[in-house]
Amino acid sequence: MTRGEDTVTFNEILSQTLIMLQQHGRVSYRALRRQFNLDADSPDDLKDALLYAYPQVLEDANHGLIWTAASPAAIQSAQHGTADEGRFHALLRVVVALLQRERRVSYRELIYLFDLDEALLENVRVELRFKHLARDEAGKGLVWTGPEISLLFNEAAVQEAVLTDTPLDEPIDTQQPVHSPPEAERRQLTVMFCDLVGSTDLAGHLDPGAVHLSYMALILWLSGYPEQAQHTSHAALTLAQSLTHLLSQARGVFFAAWLHRLLGDVRMAHTLIDTAMQQCTEQGFALYQAFSEILHGWAVVMQGDYEATIPQMRQGLEDARTLGAELLQPWLLVLLAELHGQRREYQDALTVLAEALARVERTSERWCEAELYRLKGTFLILQSTENQCEAEGCFQRALDVARHQLAKSLELRAAMSLSRLWQQQGKRDEARELLASLYRWFTEGFDTADLQEAASLLDELAG
Repeated sequence: MTRGEDTVTFNEILSQTLIMLQQHGRVSYRALRRQFNLDADSPDDLKDALLYAYPQVLEDANHGLIWTAASPAAIQSAQHGTADEGRFHALLRVVVALLQRERRVSYRELIYLFDLDEALLENVRVELRFKHLARDEAGKGLVWTGPEISLLFNEAAVQEAVLTDTPLDEPIDTQQPVHSPPEAERRQLTVMFCDLVGSTDLAGHLDPGAVHLSYMALILWLSGYPEQAQHTSHAALTLAQSLTHLLSQARGVFFAAWLHRLLGDVRMAHTLIDTAMQQCTEQGFALYQAFSEILHGWAVVMQGDYEATIPQMRQGLEDARTLGAELLQPWLLVLLAELHGQRREYQDALTVLAEALARVERTSERWCEAELYRLKGTFLILQSTENQCEAEGCFQRALDVARHQLAKSLELRAAMSLSRLWQQQGKRDEARELLASLYRWFTEGFDTADLQEAASLLDELAG
């Protein structure tokens, strides 16, 4: 590539384009061609590289690129205590999604949903205006002015099954066009959720605020912010319970239970899932009832009752599959594998994990892929100490996957499993170095189960 008389490498142009995005919020492909004297194919190469490497970058309808994270000035402000960068980035993304769906959002609603103070609200307002994504409306709220691109992952086919008990493989009649999200957003969201085929606009049957907050809570936990995840989950549950829409209420309770399961709070997960099961049974929400039965079985086992749950969990899996649901199947199989592990049925656990990994490859629902490999390694060791080599490979694979997904919470779990193995093998220093560097990354959630376990293991390794 050339710029004037100078030869410029692709990586140099990539770095300068990233700086332009961070400084200006967006950049057009035409501007890139002129700035760097690019040939016809080079903007596409830059776009592909940036969308793959930076989830913060979105494409603006083939016209250019948008930077959706905080600007350098806002990040510097956050680092000085005005707002946490991780929470600020998450807030921007969920407010953008709400604005795209609702077209306008009042400041009162934002303050209620996210418990914002005036300084953080002002930062959100400044960032969205800076990126030309929203404008202030008479000091009362924000109005969407950005491009017509969908940031919504689509649960539509699942909602069809929930609302009508129609299997997902049956034709769905809709007159509404379907717009696919841009590749950068697809990459981030399909890490967690499968890319459903046959999507429609039926996701509109759910309250958009509750939907976004529920998923954002899970994303925050995966990203390594467990306290913010709990705060967001509480906001989602509060909003869902304030609605008269029964499906949004039941779904909100189920997702809150899901988060507490990830946090290791078995008692609260059990309490919430009991409520979700009751609501789904009373209202006939067949799919979420099936999901809830599986999570309920897991919670019962984790509290010491090993006998009566496997039939319940398998029935829940079968009910979900009968409805045609592929969504969440790998994660639901994780719960079943953990149940077999608690019963010391390690070969059964490994068989279930093999099925889950096969589904991951078939559906690309990869958000729990790292956990699948970590558990596979764990059960291999429990099955036989002769499996240590294969188990170490599984733990390394789990680490690689979690790092690629920027899933710090799953990376911490994988690091703990590998550190324990290295400790048993006499590689104490390597184990401590691996875990300590990751543990230092976290800034919150030190009273959660995973971080407490990590702290205890570090104490052992330091002894």
